[in-house]
Amino acid sequence: MNGIAGLVHKNTYRMEEKQPSIFDSEIENFIKPRRKELLPWWIKVCSWFFLFMGGIGILLLLALLFGTFTMEGFETTASDAKTIMGTILFIWIALKAVTSYGLLSGKSWAINVAIADAVINLLISIFSAVYPFFDDQPGGTIQPRIEIFLLVLYLWTLHKISPQWDISRP
Repeated sequence: MNGIAGLVHKNTYRMEEKQPSIFDSEIENFIKPRRKELLPWWIKVCSWFFLFMGGIGILLLLALLFGTFTMEGFETTASDAKTIMGTILFIWIALKAVTSYGLLSGKSWAINVAIADAVINLLISIFSAVYPFFDDQPGGTIQPRIEIFLLVLYLWTLHKISPQWDISRP
């Protein structure tokens, strides 16, 4: 296009281009929800509980080092921090505390750690529920466990908010 028609076409195209505003990023950040606002109340309550348990877990580790405390989790007990089960239970409590801290403070990595934590706990709970069935002792049955349902609900909720978590503000 030459002449006036070409000029009009070029100017129309330029006017239609959106010019970036200095306020766009501020407005977008204001409109985006905060990450911890994406969490339902029951996940917040559980996160506070596990954060509290993480603080107690540090005290338990000190008590286990001296062999004066018994710790239970996943239907097992540990009375010595030097055993494999004592170490595993402490790592489990620490992972829960780190996950809870990340979710409550809106860290970008928290949703991925929470999903991994939920999958690990779901697998352990399923194993704990079906293990008595395969045990050599007579009368072994599969035990129904409420935490399997709760972990599936937790995992489903995390997957549902995961896309929004990545684009929301901390």
